[in-house]
Amino acid sequence: MTLPNASKHAQAWMATHFLALLAWIPTLVHAWSMPPGHQYGPMGLSFPAFLLYWTVMMIAMMLPSLAPVFSLHLAVLRLEDEVTFRPLMRGGGFLLGYILAWSLTGIPVYGLSLAAGYLASHTPMLASILGSALLIAIGIYQLTPLARRCLVHCNPVLSSGCYLHVMSGGLANVRAGIGNGFYCLGACGGLMLIMLVVGLMNIPWMLGLTALIFCLKVWGQGARLSLIVGIGLVLMGILALFYPALLPGV
Repeated sequence: MTLPNASKHAQAWMATHFLALLAWIPTLVHAWSMPPGHQYGPMGLSFPAFLLYWTVMMIAMMLPSLAPVFSLHLAVLRLEDEVTFRPLMRGGGFLLGYILAWSLTGIPVYGLSLAAGYLASHTPMLASILGSALLIAIGIYQLTPLARRCLVHCNPVLSSGCYLHVMSGGLANVRAGIGNGFYCLGACGGLMLIMLVVGLMNIPWMLGLTALIFCLKVWGQGARLSLIVGIGLVLMGILALFYPALLPGV
């Protein structure tokens, strides 16, 4: 299904950016209020608190880049239902599913952050080597066909405005949001792992990754940018073997 100008759906852009802005407020407040050293590892939080905070972080960082796909989703819903408020309500299910998919990533990230914190405290040299290896692995993944395929799904410009059919049913939009979240994980999940080696609450890196992911999923040259980022991460990983200070999180 081709939907001309669907990516310019104003309500989708307003909703995603407004929710992201709201999420940035507690994210920044908590980051600035943490004692020194708690920006790394699991940030001194219990697992439930970490999972909640990670979800807020993902809303802040990932929702802006969802706007084009969410626009297409609302456009399809409007074609299926002429009653104005119904597409908006069903669109809320899509957002919920997308946020749920990203919030679940907090489970393995919590375990990895504990491991990273332990290694940084007890075997810093090994932690630095593993951190460099992680950057290199993330960079290589960005060069793979799988990463490209996932990015094409998440960037309507790259996919020429094609969008999967929205199924009817009470939980169909939640499932569609979860499915899109998994594609987004395939395209950008590796980039989020960078936070493990630079610090989960490293605000400059958080802002930089948010802008990068937005460009990857909105810009028409997103695929080319992904290749450049992949090569850059490989080079950064190699350089970090000689300059461990590039990886403050480990």
